[in-house]
Amino acid sequence: MKNIAFLICIHIVFSTTAYSSNTSKEEQISKLYNQVKNKFPGVKEIKINTFKKLKDKYVLIDARSKKERDISTLPKALSITDFESNLKKHSKHKIIVYCTIGYRSAQYIKKLKSIGISAYNLEGSLLGWINSGGDLVDKKNKVTYKVHVYGNKWDLVPKKYKVFKNISWF
Repeated sequence: MKNIAFLICIHIVFSTTAYSSNTSKEEQISKLYNQVKNKFPGVKEIKINTFKKLKDKYVLIDARSKKERDISTLPKALSITDFESNLKKHSKHKIIVYCTIGYRSAQYIKKLKSIGISAYNLEGSLLGWINSGGDLVDKKNKVTYKVHVYGNKWDLVPKKYKVFKNISWF
């Protein structure tokens, strides 16, 4: 009986490990993003490939904390504060919001929608962006391979990145 219990435990451990190692980062990101998407059904989204084709016809907003943005952002991203300080200037552009996976950006998009501003959640957010080959930049607007993720569950970055976690957001 002990042998059967031991074999069952070994099977469970290896089955779980095999699943996680066989599931691509892109699939894991998609699963996490879809969980967020289901919580915010009224939030519009934009696919990363569509976003890449927009050139300069957009305003990109990073909904993450300053400490996270200090590590890296998508190129040309504004903070929420910078965006809100000049709403009139940005009103003629497509507004795209991102965070780590899409939850905080979806919350912010709901806020914008409540005041009559249309915005889109970047599908997969920062994790989707870097896994599709998109660059991140530092505060000096230079390409960087440093990134903050929300926690271990969100540590789905390409190997070339140095990951920062557990930064206090507030």
